[in-house]
Amino acid sequence: MSAQKRTTGDKEGHLVPQLIFLHVRKTGGQALFDLLRKNIGEKFSRWGGLEMYSDEYDLFAGHSPLREIPASSRHRYFISTFRDPIRRIVSDYRYWRSLNDLGAAREGNPVVRLARTLPLKEWLSHEDVRPWVDNVVVGHFCSDLEASPAKRLSQSKAAIERLDFILEQEALEADVIQLQRSLSFRGLPLESVNVTDLNAQHHADSFNAAEVVGIDAEAADLLAKLTELDRELVIHAQAVREVVNDRLADKVTEHGRPVRPRRLVPGASINIPGLDVWPRVLAGGWADREDWHAWSDGKESRLEFEVSDDIEAVVVKVGAFLPVTRKTLLSRWRVNGGEALDVVFLGGDSTYEVTGQKKALVCSALEPVPIRLDIPGTGVRRVRVDIEIPEAISGEAMGINTDTRQLGIALYNLSPVRRRVAS
Repeated sequence: MSAQKRTTGDKEGHLVPQLIFLHVRKTGGQALFDLLRKNIGEKFSRWGGLEMYSDEYDLFAGHSPLREIPASSRHRYFISTFRDPIRRIVSDYRYWRSLNDLGAAREGNPVVRLARTLPLKEWLSHEDVRPWVDNVVVGHFCSDLEASPAKRLSQSKAAIERLDFILEQEALEADVIQLQRSLSFRGLPLESVNVTDLNAQHHADSFNAAEVVGIDAEAADLLAKLTELDRELVIHAQAVREVVNDRLADKVTEHGRPVRPRRLVPGASINIPGLDVWPRVLAGGWADREDWHAWSDGKESRLEFEVSDDIEAVVVKVGAFLPVTRKTLLSRWRVNGGEALDVVFLGGDSTYEVTGQKKALVCSALEPVPIRLDIPGTGVRRVRVDIEIPEAISGEAMGINTDTRQLGIALYNLSPVRRRVAS
């Protein structure tokens, strides 16, 4: 499905909440995507692999697992659909068996060819099929596929609790109505759900494979083993779904459509007085802008911006809150969840030390110093800088004035560094 990126000429009134739809196969996802696309617009929606991902699209959907979604997309709202795991696998199998030669060739997947030639039990037992049927829902949401089964299940449960909306294929129509209301979308009808076993009796509580899909006992036993973790995960999703879904409307009301961050390009620094762009960089944990800088407020602050392909680093010019009663201040910087860079500000000292990734900088709020933040990856990419300031404190708490802000660092500007061209 092709899409066209939204341009700056589009009216602000057309800017809807940005969504990422984490689609697990055979859970009614195509029907949901079609409905969301009608609300958001064909040219602003994209279905496909992560190589097609761009923050310019307001709706991005595909089969990519959560762990592969760029960390820079955290500003979006994440939704996903779930289904009885046994019915999901059998639906996939029956769908693939129903394809003609042309349809099977279009799928381009050897698992499809095996489904068309093997009985269900033999298909489930085949080594090439196992990755497609062995607790794949847990695999879709866990952060570490090499972890133990218990750990993978725990990771997946935690990930589901952080979703912004959970839909069940078995209750898709009602869930879609709630989702549309939460997003303030038009109440469009869900026209179709792409399943091939609607005539089968559903037993959501028992997950009894033989009862659910009418298959032989050996295939049912094998399906039960292959979906043991997935069944636990779906039960957990059912348990937390109401709480997760009820908070989305409040989040959308409070935050609306997250502001797309500023893109940094070589030769264009961002300064604090640039009021029109600064709110698109300070993403949380900052006091109101002042004439020359912005103070961090609290023990955690965050920056978010995009960089063009020819940028390899950003130099951040900062100072620190170091009244005479304080000798040092530790700040910890992390780019897109990577390795931490500790920056220690020293008051009243004249030394500058560099030891590996540990830096000690001499500075004050009036004498800002540069900190270089290397940015991994290539291409246009989104950057999130998390800053921890464990000893942030207010002037009031220190007894030096009545300022209640928990001050730590003062931020003056950001300057992109052009990527070096190999000679």
